[in-house]
Amino acid sequence: MSMLKEAFAAGKFGVTAEMAPPKGYDFSEQLEAAKLLNGKVHGVNVTDMQSASLKASSLGLCVALKNAGIEPILQMTGRDRNRMAIMGDILSAAAFGIDTMLALTGDHPVVGDCPESKPVYDLDSVGILKMLTKMEQTNCDCGGNEIAGGAPKFYKGASVTPVYDPIELQINKLRQKVENGAEYIQTQGIFDLDTFKRFLDKVDAAGIKTHIMAGIIPLKAAGMARYMNENVPGIAAMAAALEDACAHMEENRAKVTALRDKLIAGLSQIPHSALNGDPVNRLPGNVNFCFEGIEGESLLLLLDDAGICASSGSACTSGSLDPSHVLLAIGRPHEVAHGSLRLSLSEWNQPWEIDHILREVPRVVAYLRSMSPVWKDLESGKKQFML
Repeated sequence: MSMLKEAFAAGKFGVTAEMAPPKGYDFSEQLEAAKLLNGKVHGVNVTDMQSASLKASSLGLCVALKNAGIEPILQMTGRDRNRMAIMGDILSAAAFGIDTMLALTGDHPVVGDCPESKPVYDLDSVGILKMLTKMEQTNCDCGGNEIAGGAPKFYKGASVTPVYDPIELQINKLRQKVENGAEYIQTQGIFDLDTFKRFLDKVDAAGIKTHIMAGIIPLKAAGMARYMNENVPGIAAMAAALEDACAHMEENRAKVTALRDKLIAGLSQIPHSALNGDPVNRLPGNVNFCFEGIEGESLLLLLDDAGICASSGSACTSGSLDPSHVLLAIGRPHEVAHGSLRLSLSEWNQPWEIDHILREVPRVVAYLRSMSPVWKDLESGKKQFML
């Protein structure tokens, strides 16, 4: 049974992560990333040539994820396939135990990287849902022929764009999707909560009953926001979000810098610790320390128990147990680089959270040192302190 369906049936929030196949045929990077998601999400939503850009197929990566023990969600667009090809891929997915899918119409090829490609659009998203629902009800394919062994059952979903004018068109399209078999709905990225709330109110007023999952897109940089606002169909309010961030940039910078400086001053009181990087000429939201005589992995586990999300090393090696090559390059000894802590701050952090960190980190460091044979050798003089 679909993990996402089970979550909704149990009254839980459904959580999925979106993943794009590579522009190639090596899935190793995607499989490594998926391992970090396993047990944290109810499915990994594999895109089907999003933004009409050529990549390996959704089905191919879904099969690889399933074989690796990770729950995939198959995306299927009508842009590149007629109904025969869609049903053929659906039957193939079922053969590998894939039972959750998302029906999409698909962006036109002219917005992608192969603009000379001819679109198919035999079926749109509503047509795909209608065909699969009929298949499940009749045990027949799209030509009315009986399917050997019976038709597979899929937990079917679709998408919606809450920021749309006139919104009544999206409400009407949403109704069609639900009436033709969509059991859950994923939205485009949400950057305007007020507009999203108004959309949900209209869905309720229209009497449409379904599970709606809000799309969340973490922005890596302002350039990403600009690109998506200008190039990704269905994404709206990005420019407004960017303008808001820029309008409050100095205010937020001052707030985060104050929190950062308080954190640096407090952590510096821990004996045999060292701030990595310049104390002044650094990003407002970054604090990176080394603590001698402990392992970064153990430090993270105990801080996590205390409700503190952190990482070890530098940003580019935060998922690795090896010492950060960045810390090694700035002169930290191998043993010291292993005991590093990286904390990231934003304008959403509050002073009480800094106070909590300053209570817990010294306690955890002292606890780990009390059990560390390396620390005992340092205290006894068998080894020399490096910090």
